[in-house]
Formats: sequence, C-alpha cells, structure tokens
Amino acid sequence: MTHFGVLSHSGAGHLNPLMALSRQLKARGHRVTFFQKPELATRVCLQGLEFHPIGNPNSSSRKDNRKETGEESEVTFREQCAQVENIMDAVKQSLRDLPAALTELKVDVLIVDEIIVAGPTLAQMLHIPYFIVSTSVPLSPKLPPNFHYAGPFVDDAVGSQARFSWHLLDHRPLVYMSLGTARAVQEHLFHPVAQACHDLNLQFVITLGGRTIPESFAILPGHPLVVKEAPQLELVKLADIIVTHCGLNTTLEALREGKPILAIPIDHDQPTIADRLARLGAAELLSIRGLSASEVRCSLQNLLTNRDYRNAAILLQGQIRAVNGLKIAADVIENALENHSSRVLQDPKDAEASETRRKFQ
Repeated sequence: MTHFGVLSHSGAGHLNPLMALSRQLKARGHRVTFFQKPELATRVCLQGLEFHPIGNPNSSSRKDNRKETGEESEVTFREQCAQVENIMDAVKQSLRDLPAALTELKVDVLIVDEIIVAGPTLAQMLHIPYFIVSTSVPLSPKLPPNFHYAGPFVDDAVGSQARFSWHLLDHRPLVYMSLGTARAVQEHLFHPVAQACHDLNLQFVITLGGRTIPESFAILPGHPLVVKEAPQLELVKLADIIVTHCGLNTTLEALREGKPILAIPIDHDQPTIADRLARLGAAELLSIRGLSASEVRCSLQNLLTNRDYRNAAILLQGQIRAVNGLKIAADVIENALENHSSRVLQDPKDAEASETRRKFQ
C-alpha cells in the first residue's frame, strides 16, 4: 500500500477530478490524504478520503478586487501584481507548513495539481516521487516524454453535496450556465443570456461557482434560477444546452452527456477549447466583447433547432465514454512507482523524486 498526499487548488474544477482519481487509488488499496484549507475537510472526507488541514480556517490569499461589470475583464498591471503576490503567499505557506505535515503522516508519494507551484519543490525536499496532474490544457509549452493523456476524471458514484430545488424545474427546455469556480464572477454575461432565454421561453439555471450570493441576481430577465453552488453532473444530464466559458471540466462533463454547448470563452485555455468545439460542430461560439441578447438568442435557437450540433456532441460523447480516464491515470501511477522502486533497488543512489505528468482531454 502506498500513502499518497494530494495538493490541489480549492476550486471545484481542480478538486473534484483529483478526488475522483484519489477514490480510484483508494479502491486499489492505497491510502490517500488531502492537504487543504480546513473548511474543505467535510467535502473531502464525505468522499471517503483522509484530510489534513493546512492554514487557518477561511484564510485566503489577498482579496481579488477585479470588477466584472464592464464589457470584458481587463486585468490591470496592479491586478497582475496582486495575482503574483497571491502565488507567492501560497508558496510561502506551503514551504512553511507542508514539510512537517507530510513527514508526520509518512506520505510516500505526492499527487500535485499543476497550478500548485510549490509541489515539485516539496517532493524534492523530502526525496519522494511526485506526479503532476493537469486538469486543463497543460501550462508547459513543451511536453516531456513521460506526459500521458488520460480522459475525464468523473466518478458517477459520487453524488454532489450541493442542495438544489428540483421541484422548480418545469416542462420547458433547460439551459444550464456555469462559468467555473476559479475566477471572479462575470456578472455582465448573465444578463444577455437571461434575456435570450426569457425571449425564447427557456428555463434558465445559473450556478455562481460558490463565489457570491444568488440574491445579487434577483432582477435578471425572466427570473432564472440562480444558485451559489449546483449539483452540476445531475443538471448537465437534464439540460438541453450548456452555456460555459469552456473550462475543460465543464466542457468534458457536457460532452460526456452529449450536450451541445454555447461557448463564451473568457481567458487562458478557454478560447482554444471553444474554437475546437466550434470546428467539431458541437458548439456555437460567441465573444464576450459586447455580448448581446440578440446574439445569444440566435445561437440558442440554432442549438435547439439544428440537430447537427446534438449529433456532433453525441459523437464526441461516444469517444469520451470509450476512454476510462481514471483507470488510465491510476495505471500510469502504479506502473511508474513500480519502475521507480525497481530502479532504487538496483541502485540506491538513484532515489531522486520522479515526475509523471498527466492531462485529460
């Protein structure tokens, strides 16, 4: 049995896939412990995984003061500096608190979210192997030879803990909108989508990704159902159309259910993912620049009436479901550790921390 320590970003798009992978490793007889903020303990432990708190309750990096009320999100130099300071604060805390915790719990191997930049350094400090997991398009422009593509990390046996008023769903076609959990809420994008859904008599559900309160959106056209957090997998299964910024997790969850997508990318890897979806015929693509209700209405109408979008999504659904990302990743991890152990036994000096990179797409 190997004791894995998991270092993950707290956002659902990072935490959920890593919890699914951890459950796969636990099912194979391994021990898995998450090292995270205390307020995430219940969420992790309910998945049958171990938890060790790091930092103080509700502690966070410097406040994100970005305003999301304009036509698009412009990141100023000051805001970029604040983001760098956030990263520096996280690295300092990791290097201060984690070495003793990992040693105390006798962690054998680290599984590191790609954006936890202190992870590889910690593994090298402690002379233990580590695996880097990319839950999106990899940050590195040049992929190493020990990079492995797997597939979506989705565990159907894990139900969401988010409460939802299911009785409020009616007979109308359902549009579900998620802009992820890793950045400030893009409030200006909700109004044109809500207006378009109201014009087309579509039921509209918005999740805020846990980042603000639903009461702030009480005056949206058509009075859509706005929730702080949503049971996303269940809602995606029921929805007719998914509206998303094209974060990879929401995108893959939508395609895994064969759902056509209205793509409104914001930044990072999202424009690339959205463009691929459009070229594959599974999505309508709109820009956040000057997004209007008429544009959204036209795209929603196309997605609802043109069967080609749904057929393209169903084709991708079959390809995605044919790949068991969790099994592939767990096999890679176990095989790499077995090879690493063999090398160490042959040459005790060869005990450097090893790295295997994994991405799902």
